[in-house]
Amino acid sequence: MRTSLVLAVATVLVLAGCSESPDPAPRPGASASSAARWLVDGLNGEGLSTADRRYFSSALSDGAQWPEVTRAVRAVVDDGPWEVVDEETKGPVARRVLRSSAGRTLLLHLERGEGGAIDVLWFGPAVDRSVAAADVQDVRRVSSTLPVRWSAAALRVGEDRAEVVGASPEDLLPMASVAKVVVAAGVARGIDDGRLSPRQAVRVGARDQSAPVTARTPAAGERRTIDELVALMLQTSDNTATDALLRVVGPDGVTAAWEEATGRRWSGPFLSTKQVLQAGWGAEPLPAGADLGDAETREVLRRVAAATVDVDPRAVTTPRWQDGLDWTARSTDIAALGAWLLEHRGLFGPQARAVLDDDFTKPGGAPGVVAELRWTFDDSGATVAVAQFAGRTTSDVGDAEGLLMLADRTLEVER
Repeated sequence: MRTSLVLAVATVLVLAGCSESPDPAPRPGASASSAARWLVDGLNGEGLSTADRRYFSSALSDGAQWPEVTRAVRAVVDDGPWEVVDEETKGPVARRVLRSSAGRTLLLHLERGEGGAIDVLWFGPAVDRSVAAADVQDVRRVSSTLPVRWSAAALRVGEDRAEVVGASPEDLLPMASVAKVVVAAGVARGIDDGRLSPRQAVRVGARDQSAPVTARTPAAGERRTIDELVALMLQTSDNTATDALLRVVGPDGVTAAWEEATGRRWSGPFLSTKQVLQAGWGAEPLPAGADLGDAETREVLRRVAAATVDVDPRAVTTPRWQDGLDWTARSTDIAALGAWLLEHRGLFGPQARAVLDDDFTKPGGAPGVVAELRWTFDDSGATVAVAQFAGRTTSDVGDAEGLLMLADRTLEVER
């Protein structure tokens, strides 16, 4: 797809709303799959007609939204015809990777509401799955056209130098929840020097409560062992467990582990998940590029840490991360930290070790961000791989699976 079209469509169609439409689903049945099939047929036909409004929720079909929907769909129609080359449907969500006759790729993301109406729809850049078997020239061509900043690194445990690829290999890119491995490293270092014990009980306080809350999130006043909290933080990416551990270890303890593992200083204070959510890309009490050393900024962050989180990360539809406030780092340094944690995983108790003793993956995501750290074992040892992508719109990184696959393939062909 032409770059200008990708950006225009991705910007227009990050739309959401509550479905109240009683109308039947496109085509017989109430599945997201049938809606996606109907929409792809439309993309290969005349686009959307006025009569098609009944298949969309009121949030998309009423007022000013409908002209934007039809305009973006029209642009996609003009770039067709389209063939479905990869598809996934999970409940009300359908995602299709499409390829045009000219070889361009597109991601279609569609969600159905309770009445069967389409209430979320956007298009964005996609990675053609055929790149998994492509030669080095084709892989470079695909990666060079992505509208994102990205970096990927692979480090063989025991070696000093990581392999690094991507459009922004030396940039500090957002880590999202991959930053939780840094907190885990801080805990391991505290256990190693005798300040902490895996069996040590921690009382979770109200100040530790962060969003989102899951069925396993510790309640305020509940006591959990450090081992339980580490396992919860890494296995389900629980933010409350993360902030409780960060309070126990201390930001200085976390950044000391970072410096020991990477040989680099952390770029600023290591913020809690609550501070990042609330001040980074949530309610925006701080301006973009805020100076964390400024007294006024530090006072805002102190108040945020003590407040109740009123940000739903899943409801944010535009990129809000910013350098200096979110957790950002180079992919090579994250790989070094991952290798350090892998070598020190024996310090944890049985629950955390059960998470870390086999192939391990820590994904991360925020509006406009995809990140991942993982390690894998083979007959000759272990390899830590890291990938980070940061887009200008949320749909730039909508094809997270395809982006991570491309990072793997690029590392493979460039070695």
